[in-house]
Amino acid sequence: MPALASHSPTIYLREKPLEDAANGWIGDLFDSRNVDLTVKRLVEAQSAYCHVSRR
Repeated sequence: MPALASHSPTIYLREKPLEDAANGWIGDLFDSRNVDLTVKRLVEAQSAYCHVSRR
């Protein structure tokens, strides 16, 4: 039996401890230095998802 088979699939976290890190990460993704690459990767991921889901 896998080690996490009996573990709950849901966990609850307080937002505040993660807020600054998540906002910083998202801010970096959409910073003017990174936005073109971020959008390119989002489009590629969407295209891959659409291709797989149509099979």
